Amino acid sequence: METQKAICPNCGASITNTQNCEFCGSLLIRLQQSGINIAASDYKDDGKIFQGLVGALKRNLDLQKATNYTTAVSTDICVERNGKNIFVASVVDLLLALDETVFFPTKDDDKEHLMITFHYAPDSVSGDELRLRKFRNLDIYELFTEHISIINGIKWYEYAIDFGGDVEGAARLISKVIHEVESIPYEAKIECYTNSGDDIDKSRATLLGEDIAVDEEKSWLAKNWWWIVLLILSIFIRLIL
Repeated sequence: METQKAICPNCGASITNTQNCEFCGSLLIRLQQSGINIAASDYKDDGKIFQGLVGALKRNLDLQKATNYTTAVSTDICVERNGKNIFVASVVDLLLALDETVFFPTKDDDKEHLMITFHYAPDSVSGDELRLRKFRNLDIYELFTEHISIINGIKWYEYAIDFGGDVEGAARLISKVIHEVESIPYEAKIECYTNSGDDIDKSRATLLGEDIAVDEEKSWLAKNWWWIVLLILSIFIRLIL
């Protein structure tokens, strides 16, 4: 039986893998196989990528390799809305907030992955009903794996797609979703923060403008309050003697 071949819409190579190009890793072949007109879409237009996004995703892959794929790596993407940064997407190699066995049961943990996730809670988050509707109207919606769960009584709609090591392709797709769903112009400034392991929470707090220094101070006080009390008592006793 003759092996079916196709042309990768990203690099132009002749390929046999209709999930990921075996030469450049692109997932664009999936869009083409789904009947999406690549030439008429934004998925090959590098001019429609948010500034700084490609660099952030490259750092994500570098951190994955540096940790030998054993430590969680996250790239959080935010935009400013009403004077406050809000998440619009997350890119993770090991799904931090989701059950990866639901989304990627056959994922190879020894290889790099740019897993793009979008989350919507229309029952509790203002504007998420409209965002979810816009997301589901995208031509690439069917390429995402959907998982609906209820957490603390709140219904969450979660979507994930694995872009492997295709940085540019991932950046184009993320940019299109942010542009279409969040109505953010391509020339707008986004904030990206990539980190790994225990530093992920700190980087997210920094991105959202939370005061890490205060939290660390509270943590230090909680651990050392007894010695502080003893010191104060010692000083007080010396003063009255």
